[in-house]
Amino acid sequence: MNRLSFLLAGYGFRFTMEDVQTNGRVDVVASHVNGVFIFELKVGEPLDKAFR
Repeated sequence: MNRLSFLLAGYGFRFTMEDVQTNGRVDVVASHVNGVFIFELKVGEPLDKAFR
């Protein structure tokens, strides 16, 4: 995730890694003037697992 954090910071995003929410943990929450973006990262796992 270090590469992602450098990329987000370089584009002016404010972000939180592994943000704790009421229903679990989100890998990355990034905010920018254009909106808020939520990233759930999975490596070697099926796509539907990320949506659960």
